[in-house]
Amino acid sequence: GPFAGAHIPGALVSPYPGRWQVDRAGIPWSRPAPEDVAALLGGLEIGPGKRVVLVPMGNDATELGAATWPYWLVRYSGHADVALLDGGLSGWLADQANPRDAEARQAQPVAFTTVTDESILISTADVAGRLHGTTVILDARSPDQYAGTSVSSLVVRAGHLPGAINLPFFAVYDSGSNRLKPVDDLRAIAEQLVPNREVEIIVYCNTGHWSSIVWFA
Repeated sequence: GPFAGAHIPGALVSPYPGRWQVDRAGIPWSRPAPEDVAALLGGLEIGPGKRVVLVPMGNDATELGAATWPYWLVRYSGHADVALLDGGLSGWLADQANPRDAEARQAQPVAFTTVTDESILISTADVAGRLHGTTVILDARSPDQYAGTSVSSLVVRAGHLPGAINLPFFAVYDSGSNRLKPVDDLRAIAEQLVPNREVEIIVYCNTGHWSSIVWFA
């Protein structure tokens, strides 16, 4: 698609959701099995000493999840040196001073060793044990899904987790500039919802796509 027309020189293309989110154990849009993640990341030259910059298209809020979910998965898999290009490819190409390339290059695969960061993933049972406690649970879906007036085709029941607070994924995004909102704005949003920096925060949506945006912010 757009990558073939122009991209950042030296960039590799990795379609989303592609191998980043898969149907696993009958649940669509799940994280891949660890061995599949290792093959995916190693195939993209991600390994020791490599800095990773993830580039979304940069056209709207939901599309940002095409970079924040891979960001989360790379971090979860144990590679901490990863960043996201604010404004994405569209922002890059909007500045004529930025170099661009139309030639694709072949990846040089490396061995990727997964060392999972379990601090950024929680189980269903652990979430259930934290309901009605001090944990702040953020629902990153749209207000209508949070309220139960509409239901995604990916879920079987309407409504939200008991005690969850609605922070729609698009609330952290500036649709005018197609970038994340400024840090001061994000801090103000957080201060309204989170009582202090010590409290545990859980973010969820239907599949992890939208919640990865709020988690990143």
